[in-house]
Amino acid sequence: MGVKGGWSLLKPVETVSLVDWSTCKLSTGSLDELGPCIGVDASGWMFAARYHQGQMKNPAQASLFKRLGCLFHLPVLPIFVFDGPKHPVIKRGKTINKTTDWLVADLKRMLQAFGFPYWDAPGEAEAELAMLSKAGRIDAVMSEDFDAMLFGAQCVIRIKDESDSKYIIEVYESGTQFSSHDLVMIALLAGGDYDVGEMPL
Repeated sequence: MGVKGGWSLLKPVETVSLVDWSTCKLSTGSLDELGPCIGVDASGWMFAARYHQGQMKNPAQASLFKRLGCLFHLPVLPIFVFDGPKHPVIKRGKTINKTTDWLVADLKRMLQAFGFPYWDAPGEAEAELAMLSKAGRIDAVMSEDFDAMLFGAQCVIRIKDESDSKYIIEVYESGTQFSSHDLVMIALLAGGDYDVGEMPL
């Protein structure tokens, strides 16, 4: 979640289909011929699968499989990162619900079947993905969590709309409107996952 209302502060640098974005990246000639590398926040995908498709097991699996199938046919290299054992257990003063074990296990099995790499972060997946972004190991972070920007990701893509065959994404780039220091100050004032703050957005 990050800063409540945080995304409303930023304007995407572009809204485009994921295939067009990745093709444009490929045309620069600076990337691997298989496409740009995208670090995916696995917890966001599991959240969407559970709450968009209901709480039953099979609909969540079907939702994840459909999304993975769409990624499989795109010119991108997705890397999935899961929250790790040092992930904070309290957010906004409440104990957070642990993602259902069967859903984590099922998603990992599906990732293996599709041939997509994955691993568990030491703590929050968003922090791990932001670190990979800053180090230039990935070209973008796919996440709905504003924390990815707070942790310093250079490029974040959010899924605005999706169909069976394509994703429409919003692309956000670090420093285009606020510096990372500005965003941290906003989080301190407005509050976020770990602090109440004094000035709601």
